[in-house]
Amino acid sequence: MKLQIKLSKDEAQAFKNFMGMVKPPEIAEEDFLKGIFKIGVETMEMKLMEAVQKHAEEEGVDLENLAQETEDKTEEVTVPIVGEVSELKPSTKSSDEVQDSKTV
Repeated sequence: MKLQIKLSKDEAQAFKNFMGMVKPPEIAEEDFLKGIFKIGVETMEMKLMEAVQKHAEEEGVDLENLAQETEDKTEEVTVPIVGEVSELKPSTKSSDEVQDSKTV
């Protein structure tokens, strides 16, 4: 996956300054950026979980029982992966035939 983030001129300069001060020289820039992204995602996940727990406490919801009930009701679903035979059969009509049948 490739991510591209557009920064303003000031934001780009601030980030360049930050990297210059914080990034150890033995770590590649790409690895440093991956680390920053991962830490950001983990921090956001922690904050979201804290918010969910706080909301559950305020509303009197028992998250552990709710999770167990949901787990008990969960059905196993098999999703075909690229390269595996799928039970979903593609249309046997060509795109011209499909186009003709729509215009009739």
